[in-house]
Formats: sequence, structure tokens, C-alpha cells
Amino acid sequence: MILYNSIIFVHHSVFELKCFIFILKARLSRELVELERSVPMPMQDLDLLKMEAFNQSRLLQFYEKMEFWDLKKRVKERSGVIRRPDEVSTSNMDLSSDDNVDGVPF
Repeated sequence: MILYNSIIFVHHSVFELKCFIFILKARLSRELVELERSVPMPMQDLDLLKMEAFNQSRLLQFYEKMEFWDLKKRVKERSGVIRRPDEVSTSNMDLSSDDNVDGVPF
């Protein structure tokens, strides 16, 4: 019976130790990713905070290389290179066509 209680005690102690280590790792992870909020920032020249024009073709090449497809699409949409589906106008389309669409499933 003493051996059984010793095994239970050791098992319980190991479990507590693992939980404690997990908590320490979680706290350390949070500290590593948290940004410093009390960084002094001189407010003398606010023009330095303005965004300058960027080289769109270079940015699109970078997005292509990094496979940032959604970002690339957004840059193109905002610059007018491509239009979003909700911006497409049907006013210049000929919708009175007599094409046979009976077999089309939609």
C-alpha cells in the first residue's frame, strides 16, 4: 500500500510540475510577443509619419514571390487595375441574347 501511495504521489507531483512548466512557457511566450507600449516618440515632426508613395509594380512582384495572393488582389482592386465583383456594371452588357441555356445548372 505504501508503494502504491508513493507512485500516486510521484505521478501527482510530475503532473503538477508539467503544469507549472506549461504555465511558465505560456507566460514567456506572451512576454516575447508583446510589444513595448511605453516607447517615447518625439512629436516634433509629424510629416515623418505620412506615408509616401510606393512602387506598385515592385510591391506586386513581392506579393507574387511571397504568394500573398489576397494582398496582391487588394492592391490591384484599390489601384483600379481590376474591379471587385460588386463594382462590375451590367449596363453595357447585352443581356437580351437568345442563347440556349436550358442545360446550364444555375
